[in-house]
Amino acid sequence: MFEADEIRLLLDKTDPVLRAQSLLGVNVGFGQTDVAGLSKSAINLKTGWLGYVRQKTGIGRRVPLEPETIKALEDAIPAYSCA
Repeated sequence: MFEADEIRLLLDKTDPVLRAQSLLGVNVGFGQTDVAGLSKSAINLKTGWLGYVRQKTGIGRRVPLEPETIKALEDAIPAYSCA
């Protein structure tokens, strides 16, 4: 278990993609498979909502995004797209 200040310290030292992936885990409860299967079309940065069908169960989910997670995704998407 990490405390909030420990998570912030780790996030401050990561690249944009890992920061976004980590915040999806912390703020949305995503696991590795959820992050790996996430498409850009599932993310609505304007409304701050994420909508997708979970691969493991096939159940649809609609999840609000924290402002910090939205910012991290805005930074990560261009970085990831260039990779």
